[in-house]
Amino acid sequence: FLHMIEGVVSPVMDWSQRAALLWFTQSQLQSVISNGIVPDWFHGIISRKAAEELLMTKPPGFFLIRVSESRVGFTLSYRCVFAG
Repeated sequence: FLHMIEGVVSPVMDWSQRAALLWFTQSQLQSVISNGIVPDWFHGIISRKAAEELLMTKPPGFFLIRVSESRVGFTLSYRCVFAG
């Protein structure tokens, strides 16, 4: 997500992704990044599929926060144990 924060908006982004990026950079960026450090749990604008792939190799209980790609706001993705 850092390349997007630096002002480079990908031409493949749709309007909802652009709206989410604008919302994040204008109102949330300073709350998430402290002293130039991005928390390990924050992954910017990534897809649900990408979040699932990142968490696939992690043990249950791991999580990440991402900027939603379909609406303005954050999304929590987490690794859980499936009973079955």
